[in-house]
Amino acid sequence: MEKAFFESGQQYNVMVMNLSQGYNPNQLQGVQYFDTVDYDGITFGV
Repeated sequence: MEKAFFESGQQYNVMVMNLSQGYNPNQLQGVQYFDTVDYDGITFGV
């Protein structure tokens, strides 16, 4: 999360979510970039 924040020039909020847990994507507004990362068998959205 911190690396993504600094790579964005410290001008965007960065969220990391465990995608195996429920969330409502309609509540996220203004998404500039989205990617997934697998870490220790868990898929995270960044």
